[in-house]
Formats: sequence, C-alpha cells, structure tokens
Amino acid sequence: MAFIVQFALISKPWRKKVFVESNDKKSTNECVEVNSICTAFERGDYVTVLRYWRLLKQSNQTAAPAQLAVQVLESMLRLRRSTSAILGEVEELVGKSTTVTVQLMNDLLAPLAKSFDGDLTSGAMTLFSKHGVEADSSTYEILLQMHFSKRKFAEVRRLTFQMRSDGIKPTSVTSTVLLKTALMEADLDTALQCVREMHSAELTDSFCEHLVELACQKKRLADLLPEIEASHISMTTNLLDALLSEAVRAKDDCQVAVIFQMASRHAVEKSGRTVGLLIKAAGKDAARISQLLDEAEAANVVIDSFIVEAVLSASAGIDLELVQRLSRMLSSKEPAQMPAILSLIRFYVHSGHAEKACKVYDEFLRPTSGAKDISCCLSLDARTKASLLVASEACSRPDIAEVLGGASEANRISMVRNFSSRNDVASAVSILDGASKLPSGAWNITLGSCIENGDLAQAEELLQKMAGKGVADLASYSNLITACLRKDDVPTVFKLLMQMRKDHYTAPTEALYSEIIISLLKNSLECRRCSAIQLVDMMRDDQLRPSKNAVVLLLKSLRVKSTNTEINKIVQLADLWQDQMDEGLLCTLLETCVRLKKLQLLERKLHKFYGAEEQTQVNGAHSFGSLIKAYSALKDISGAWRCWKNMCTLHIKPTSITIGCMVEAVASNGDADGAHELIKSLLINEETRKQVNAVTYGSIFKAFSRTGHMDRVWSAFEEMQAHGIEPTVMSFNAIIDGCARNGQMDAAAHLRKKMACQGLQPNLITQSTLIKGFWANGNIHQAFVVFEEMESSPENPDDAFYNTMLDGCLQNGLVDEGIRLVDKMLAQGVCPSTYTMTTHLKLLSQGKRTDKAFEVVEVVQTKFRRRLASSVQALLLACCLKSHDYERGAHAGLAMMKDGVALDGAVCISLLQKLLQIRKPELAADMLRSMLPIKKMSDLVDDVLISEVVAALQRGQGKSSLLAKLLLEELKALRPAFVLESDQAKMAKFQARCQGKTNGKVA
Repeated sequence: MAFIVQFALISKPWRKKVFVESNDKKSTNECVEVNSICTAFERGDYVTVLRYWRLLKQSNQTAAPAQLAVQVLESMLRLRRSTSAILGEVEELVGKSTTVTVQLMNDLLAPLAKSFDGDLTSGAMTLFSKHGVEADSSTYEILLQMHFSKRKFAEVRRLTFQMRSDGIKPTSVTSTVLLKTALMEADLDTALQCVREMHSAELTDSFCEHLVELACQKKRLADLLPEIEASHISMTTNLLDALLSEAVRAKDDCQVAVIFQMASRHAVEKSGRTVGLLIKAAGKDAARISQLLDEAEAANVVIDSFIVEAVLSASAGIDLELVQRLSRMLSSKEPAQMPAILSLIRFYVHSGHAEKACKVYDEFLRPTSGAKDISCCLSLDARTKASLLVASEACSRPDIAEVLGGASEANRISMVRNFSSRNDVASAVSILDGASKLPSGAWNITLGSCIENGDLAQAEELLQKMAGKGVADLASYSNLITACLRKDDVPTVFKLLMQMRKDHYTAPTEALYSEIIISLLKNSLECRRCSAIQLVDMMRDDQLRPSKNAVVLLLKSLRVKSTNTEINKIVQLADLWQDQMDEGLLCTLLETCVRLKKLQLLERKLHKFYGAEEQTQVNGAHSFGSLIKAYSALKDISGAWRCWKNMCTLHIKPTSITIGCMVEAVASNGDADGAHELIKSLLINEETRKQVNAVTYGSIFKAFSRTGHMDRVWSAFEEMQAHGIEPTVMSFNAIIDGCARNGQMDAAAHLRKKMACQGLQPNLITQSTLIKGFWANGNIHQAFVVFEEMESSPENPDDAFYNTMLDGCLQNGLVDEGIRLVDKMLAQGVCPSTYTMTTHLKLLSQGKRTDKAFEVVEVVQTKFRRRLASSVQALLLACCLKSHDYERGAHAGLAMMKDGVALDGAVCISLLQKLLQIRKPELAADMLRSMLPIKKMSDLVDDVLISEVVAALQRGQGKSSLLAKLLLEELKALRPAFVLESDQAKMAKFQARCQGKTNGKVA
C-alpha cells in the first residue's frame, strides 16, 4: 500500500480536552489508556498506540472520540497495515457510533486520503454510504486533493461532474485544485469557469501568468480579456507584458489597442518591456514611436535593451532620427542601460555609421582616468568589441583599439569565430575586411558557417571575395564544392574547378577530383556519368589519376552502348594503378570487359594483371569467381581450371557463386559431362555440399538440353531432388526451355503441374518459353491458351513476351491475331520496342494493311513520344510498295528524308519508278529532289532515271512543263555532268539491254 507520510500533528489544547473528558466520564484505567495513546502517537511509537487501543476497546464498548480514532488510523497507515484491516477498524468505529455524521466521515477520510490509496478511500465511502451519509463540499475537497496529488485527472473530472450535478458549491481549496487541473490539462474553458468561482484575492500572480500563457497557446486571448475587464483577474505589469507579447506576435493591432486601454483603466505601471512591445506594434509609424518615447520619459521608465532593440528594428526601415533621440535618453550612470548602449553601438556599425558608434563610445564608455581604466570595457561582449574595433579602423581611432586590448590577430579571429557561430556573416566579414590581413583559416570559418546554414549563394559570393583578396585556399574550394555536390549543383562545381585550375596554389588534387567523381556516379543519370568522364579528361590534362574507388565506379558505369573511345579511356585508368593493383580493382575490370563483350581487351588485361609472372595476388572466393568467368568468356577452359586449382591449393572455401561460375564455365564450353562430374565431387565433400544449389544444376540442365540429351536432364533433375535441393522457378524454366528445343512439349506441360504442386508460380520467362515451344511444334491454339492465362495472372506481360507471340503470328501468317496483340499491348501502356515494330510491320506488309501500319506508327510516336528507328520507317515504305499505295509511301518518304532519317535507297528508287508508272511525275520530281542531296542515294540514281522523270514532266502541260525547267536548273547544281538523253538514245539503250538479255538466254 503506497502512501506518503504527510500527517498533521494533533495540537496540545485538543489533548487537554480529551483528558478532561476522560477524567469526567471514564475510569482511571481508561484515562491512563487514552493518555498513553496520545503520548505514544506524539513520540512516534505507533505499535504502542495500537496496543493501548486494543486494551481501550476491550474495556470500553462505546465509540471512541473521532480525534482519537484519527490517531489510530494514522498509526495503522504508518505501520502499513492491510487495506482490509484498516477498513475493518473503520467499520467497527462507525458501527459503535451512535450518530454517523458527515463530519465523522470527513475526519476519518482525511488521514486515509493522505495515503493516496484509492481503494481505501472508496471502501470507507462505501461504508458511510450504507449509513445514509452523503458527501459534502469538504468531502469532495479531500477526495479531489488526493486524486490531484496522484495526477489522476480523469478521476478529478469525474468527481467534479458529480459534485456539480449534486449542486454542491466547491470550497476555495477545491476551486484551486480544479484550476490547477485545468491548467495542467490545457483546458482553458474549465480554467475560466474556475476563475469565475474564485475570489480575485485567491488568484495568485502565478495562476494569472499560467492562464495568459494557456490562452496564448490556444490563440484565444479574446476569451481571456473579458475576465480581466470584469476584475476576475487582476492586471499586473507582467500580465500586461504577456498579453501584449501575444497580440504583437499575432499582429493584431486592434487587440493591442484594447489591451493598452484596459491597462490604462486599471492604472497598471508600464515597464521597459511594455514600451518595447508597444513600439514593435507601432511598426514603421515614427510619430507613434516618438509619442511612446515621450510617455516613457514622462513616466520615468528606464530605457533598457528591449526598448532599444524595438526602436532600432523600426528605425532600420525609417531613418536615424529616432535612434539619435534614443541615444540622448540613455545614461552611463544607469547600469541597467548598459546593454542598451551596447546595442546602439552595434546598430551604428552594422548600418554603416561608424562615426556615430565612436561618438556613443566617447559619451558613455570612454575611460575618464589617465590610467586608461578599462574596467567598463571588460564587461563588453565579443560582438560589441568587434563592432568597436571595426569602427575604430574605419574612423582611424587607434585609441579605441588600444583600450579594448588591441586588434591582435588572435583577438580578431576569435571574434570572427564568435560571429560565425551566431550566423552573423556581415559582422564576421567586417572583421575580416580590416586593415590587417587575416589568414585563410579565419575566412574559412565564416565560409563554413554559410555552408552549414545552407546559404550557398552567400558562400559562393564570399569565396569570390576571398579569391580577389588572395586568401582562398584549397580547403575553401573543397568545402564549397562538397556542399554543391550535396545540392546536386554540378554547373557550380565545374565553375569552381575551372577557377581553381587557374592558380597553382589552389589547383585541384587527386583526392578532390576523385571525391567529385564518386559523388557524381552515385546518381545513375546519364548526364552525371558524362560529367564524371569529363572530369577524367581534366585529370589527364592535369597529369593526375583518379583513386581506386573512383576507377571502380567508372568501370561499373560503362554501358553496352558506350563508345570504344570511352571504354578504352576508362579501362586505361586501371593501368595507372598497375604497380598497386589489387583484386577488387582487377575483378571489376574483368567483369566490365565480360559485360561489354570486349573479348580482345579482356584477354590483354587478363594476361597483363594475372597471367604474367608478377600476377596480382587473389585471396577471395568471389575474386576467383570473376577470374573463372573471364576465362570462360574467352573459351579458355584450361585457364578456368587453373584458377579453380589455385583456389583449392590456397584452401579457400568456394562460395555458391564461385561454384556456379565454374560449373557454368565448364558446361558452356561444351563439357556438360565434366560440369556434372564437378557437381558430384562437390556433393561428396562435406565442406562444399551445402554450397551446391538449384542455380548450379541449372547450368547442366541448359548444357544437356542444348545437345539434345534430355534423358540426362531428367536424370540430373532427379539427382538434384535426391540430394534435398529444392528446384526453383529458374530450374523449371531451364528444363522447359530444353523441352521446347527438343519437341517434348507434353513433358513441359507436366512440369507446369509439378510447379503448381510445389507452390511455385510461373513467371514471364516460363510462359514465354512455353509459347515458343508451342509455336515451334505448330500448336497455335495452345500458344494462345498460355497467353490468355498470362493475361489473367497478376504479372503483366512485357514487350519481350509480346514479341514471342508476334514472332509466331508472323511465321504462321496470322495478321488479324497480330493486330489484336499489338492493340492490347498499346492499351496496357507497354511501349513497343524496335523489334516489336519491325515484326509487326512485316506482318502488316504480308496482309497489305497499310492503314493499320500508319495508325500504329502514329500511336507509338504520339503516346510514347518515341522516334522510330530508320529500319522501322524503311519497313513502312516497303509496306506501301507491297500494298501498291505509292502516293502515300512517297509522302511518308519525303517527310522522313526531311527529318534526316536514313532510308534504304533501293526502296526509294522503287517508289520513284512506281510513281512514274502511275503518271505522278510531280511527286516523282519531289522524291528526286530529296534524294539527290543525300550521297548514298544519289549514287544509286542514274542519269536514265533522271531523264525519265524530266521527260515525264515535259510531256505534261502547264505546271508540269514549268517544273521540268526548274528541275533542269537544279540539276545543274546537284549534278553538273548530267546530260538529258533524247528518246532515240533511250530507245537504243533499251534495245541494247534487251539484246543482251536474249544473248544470255541463247548462251
């Protein structure tokens, strides 16, 4: 039973009263027992109290006095008697009492409540309620005090509601408890209700301040002001300042006016903070601020730093008249005004009026004794000292600097550090710009402050200033470049690098270049990769080499589409570390060459760094896996076995990845049996058995299936399961691929069912492989069944999956089915690849569906904003030729040539000849004009074809004959050697060609 020892001692006059009653009404023994109980309780002997109490109860059957019962109950609580024992004693006391009153209940509840035991007090209340005793205001006071002390605010609210429901008026102590509860729970409405029930004298200043603070937090100052007006809350200076502070913060001028009028009516004395808040509320109203200063001067308000700061803040946007007036109101004899004087000095210096700052110093701070008493200056803060030093240098006042301890370099650096820590860059720069030059470290302190606060524009401006003064060093540039990289501001990084390279003192180092490269390559954007390669060129010009980490990231950033020049440039960076080549850099280099399929480059680097006598030391299983993969790519299986044996000789335990690389190397180089034997040997070894997994077996599945040995595939599959290796989706995909290659699609269907039994879901590769097999076996219906199943699955088909279906449609001439597939593909938002468009246009060309071909091309170009490859656009023209839609093909070809698409010259010449056949010479002439400027096409166009176009135009009338003349004029510039052939010459050439063909047939 938890309790806190807080008991009130029984006063001596009451004990005398008990003794008198005992002498009058009790026997001598009973009086001795009562006196013994009181004496024992007073000296804290609670065991004796209970012993005499038991004797008294045995000799006296009547009720004991309530005050004596209180001592007994307190003794039981002190001795930590059980709740049931105490309640039993209370029940016995109540049972012996002739009249059970609420006063008796309150007397007994008082010590019980101080134990903070809710069960004990509720049990006592239940006992008294059985005797018809109802709680009064004192009862609620006791109970509420107990629950408030235990911070059980929910119980306080419940008892409060019950008390008000019973119509019981709370006592002053109860109201205080309720007010405290409301304030602690931030319940403003309940707090205001309690204020109305309490007398104004009971509301202490602390209560009032908490009420104002709560109203400010809730932004309900308007609800509190009526209570102040009704004098429920007494207005004090502190209260006035708190109210004004909230109103000024909310920028509510009307509320400020109401509070000020209320304070005037209550004759509240105004402090310096009050005047300062009113000045802040006045904003830029110079007349109002001047009036407030007059009132403050008339009321003898001490001008403190709060007033000064408010006036200075307002004067920054007006003029210096108010500041000068304020300076006349200050006095050095008032110690409280010293902070205000210091603020005034700082304001003058920061606003560019150093001479006025010196004047304030002479008036208020300058020592008067000949011994240069600097005691007043010793209390100056660092900011004021710095401001005075700046003013002394600006006004040529060395006497000020001397009194302040001199403007030594250490002193100035200390002030710069102080200002920078407060983010006061202007003050720090003013110190740095002094007559004597400070080292770069002092400038870097301020530069670092700008960077830490995220103001990179100010930091860059400061750095340019440092460069102009010759104090910018490598650390200055490095810090700003690092910050720009965090903000992804690459242009500024290059700008700073170019600036650094102009000066040998600030030239970028290898570490800085490498840091920038690493930061750029963390972003996968192509522009960042190009920027990193540009930095490599800059390092080469500066005769520097990137770090190993930077080279590794550069190698990993190379892509299949990277140019040979770019690849060679990055790979050559590894040669720069030839003398310090480690296995990490070597493996990355080899893996990059394998990934890019640069086998000749791979062979050279492998021989240089590992095949030579002084080969790179390799000690990791992962590194041996990379070496094995490299030898496998070169078809050098002996080199792969040599790496494997070296690893075993060094007692390096292979990982599952290393084993997978070795098995794949052996299997992919035509030795499927050797790969299988390797797996068996690994399964026998206890150390490597657990490293063999389904991926390892997948290599031999593919190797056996490609050689047509499906029986070996099934045997290896059963062997894998016998060793407790669970097959994965990739395992089933490899076997299904073998079934498709070898025409065993019935077995593939059985594998699908087995996958479902093992809880494996087929993926896109599984379904695509099945479809390929069904197409190859001519089972068109089953291929479409698999496609429909794929559509209903959660995994959406991709362009590769659709390509598989389109390939089958093209092979089987299913034009309508292919069109529906592409329509579904576009509806699902899958962007067709170049292969997809090529296959689809070939299919449409088979069906002579030119309209659909142009429709699909337009959708792809508009919906996906994609420019089609030249091969796809050439197929579009071929489709027009096959569909005999020559005019449409010619218009499309003209648009393509205008966009710079490289078309097939033979297709364009065929279109031009067909246009002449259908008597469209104008369109043929437009085609000819577009083809002749293109060299590859111009070489294919002979003079005979040109003459045919010109002749066709000349045979026309009106516009056509005019176009013929214009075309001849253009031909003079495009083909100067062209000679228009006559019809007889054309006929002679035609007859010669015919004769040649006849002779060839006879021969």
